[in-house]
Amino acid sequence: MTIIYYKNNDEFKSTEINVWSGNFQKDESMIWSHYEQKGFLQKHFSKIYAITNFRVFTYDFEINKMTGLLMMYDLDDIVVTDTYRSYNSIRYGAYGYGMSGGQSRGQSVSMGKIIFMSSGKPIISLNGVTDPNGLKRLTLSVKKALYPKKELQRFLTGVKDDNLSIVRNVSICLRCNTRNVKDASFCSSCGSILK
Repeated sequence: MTIIYYKNNDEFKSTEINVWSGNFQKDESMIWSHYEQKGFLQKHFSKIYAITNFRVFTYDFEINKMTGLLMMYDLDDIVVTDTYRSYNSIRYGAYGYGMSGGQSRGQSVSMGKIIFMSSGKPIISLNGVTDPNGLKRLTLSVKKALYPKKELQRFLTGVKDDNLSIVRNVSICLRCNTRNVKDASFCSSCGSILK
């Protein structure tokens, strides 16, 4: 179980979740999801790709296991690649007695690959995402609203002043809340990057 601190309505809250579970946890909300199906006559869901307010994950229903996980507070950047436009059209027509008529309509959408990054490394990548730039903007805005780094550090250290320089010799790990020496690059408890 992992304790998560996040901002909600101008105050910080905490909740304890099982990050490796494919089930939604207490206070977890879906932001975006895509289900992959298998089967011809008896279709069934084989995977889910999901972004929630706590994590980005892929879950494989066939092996009943998490196959990719990135906590939202560890998300550093999202890279969009291989974008292209896809056009789908439908044509209706009426034909008879030497006459023809018809109507057509279509829709053009942006498609692409989206890569979720942490500590400069790709963690999860999704291919064929509709409007990948829109999903990137949405995900980063949710992360910024729920996990403001400086405000969260103030909350965890108990410092009320806007000047965080008064916190001497302490750097709080956002993953496990361990107090580390001020200039530490990595958490002494869980190894997460502090800067």
